Amino acid sequence: MIPPNRLYGPKDFFAGPFLICGDGGEDLISLTDSQITKYEKKYHSPLIFLELYPEPITLKCTPELYAKCMGEEHQHDTQENEHDER
Repeated sequence: MIPPNRLYGPKDFFAGPFLICGDGGEDLISLTDSQITKYEKKYHSPLIFLELYPEPITLKCTPELYAKCMGEEHQHDTQENEHDER
């Protein structure tokens, strides 16, 4: 099960990677520059969801802190950065 990482509305959430695009009727379309800015700002930081009664509480955090809290390792990212510096 993938843990939630972004809120979508007051009680819904995204879990894992997600894509935001425009609605062109039957087609998906590119976002405008202002929409890109809006959604990048809104969804930039992952959230940590704390299961508390009666509703979960969310805490905004950095991607690094989120990875530590979720028990994920960033060894792959570190190896890529070391390779790029050479």
